[in-house]
Amino acid sequence: IKINNHIYLLKKWSINLSTQNINSIIKLNQDLLKKKSLVPKIIKINGYEAFKIDKEYCTLYDFIDAEHYSGYKNEFSNLSLEIGKFFKVLKKIHKKSKSQDKFKYYDYSNKKTILKIKRVKKNWKSMFGIKLAKLIDKNFKLIEDTYLLNSTKTNLVKVNQFAHFDLHPHNILVKKEKIISFLDIESCKQMNAGFALAFCCLKICKQTISENKIKELDTAKKYVEIFRKKVSQNYPEINILFPYFFYFSTSEVLRRILIIFNQNLKGINTWNKVLEIQIAHLKEAKILFRN
Repeated sequence: IKINNHIYLLKKWSINLSTQNINSIIKLNQDLLKKKSLVPKIIKINGYEAFKIDKEYCTLYDFIDAEHYSGYKNEFSNLSLEIGKFFKVLKKIHKKSKSQDKFKYYDYSNKKTILKIKRVKKNWKSMFGIKLAKLIDKNFKLIEDTYLLNSTKTNLVKVNQFAHFDLHPHNILVKKEKIISFLDIESCKQMNAGFALAFCCLKICKQTISENKIKELDTAKKYVEIFRKKVSQNYPEINILFPYFFYFSTSEVLRRILIIFNQNLKGINTWNKVLEIQIAHLKEAKILFRN
C-alpha cells in the first residue's frame, strides 16, 4: 500500500488463528523490536495493531525494500552472526507457562501416519500424481528408516526457549549483503531450539552452496562449521546442540513430510509442491551433518 510516497505491507492473518494467537504474535514482534531485533515494524491504525477488513484480521507493517537471502558473497557470514543474536534475544523472552515443546516429533499419531500411507500404496498415483508417487516409492525406505532411527534417540540435549523454526531464505531479507529483517514471526514457538537451528542451518547452507556452485564435499561441509562458529559468538548454546544436528534437522523435515502425508490421506494436496524438496533434505542432511 502506497500512502504519500511511503510504502506499507498489509498482512492478512490466517482465519485459523484466534485473536489471542494474533495478539501473542504481535506482542512477540513488539518485544523483539524493543530489543532491537531485526523484525518488521508494525504500524498502528487508530491505535490498533490488528484490525478487521472484510471480517478478516489484518496488520500493517512498514515495507522493507530488500531482497531475499541468496547466499551471495558475504551474506552467509553476516547472516550466521545475526542468527546468533536473534536466538540470544529469543531466549531472553519468557513465557508465563512452563517451557514445553510444541511439536511432537515421534508420537503415536506420526507413526500412525506412516503406517496408513504405507497401507494405501496402491492409491499413491491418484493421491500424489504419477511423478510424486514414483518419488515417494523410490524414497519411502529412506523416510521410514530415518524415522525409525531417530525415534530411538532419547535424552538428547534440550535448550527450551522461543525459537524461529522456519528460517529459510525467503524469510530473510538482505540489502547490500547486510541482513535487514527476519520475517514470519508467527513461526516463533516455545520449543527445543535444536530443531529450529539445525533446520535453519540445513536450508541456509544448501542455498549458499547452490549459489556458489560448490561441488566438493569438504568445501560444502565447511559452511556448516562456519555457521556454528559464527552463531556461537552470540549464542554459545549451539555448541551443545551441534553434535545432534542430523537428528534435529531430519526430525523437522520428517515432521513436514508427515504433515503432507496426513493431508493427502484427508484429500488435501496443498503442500505436495514442496514434498520433493523435503525428501531431498533428508539426503542433504546426511551429507552435511553425518561424518
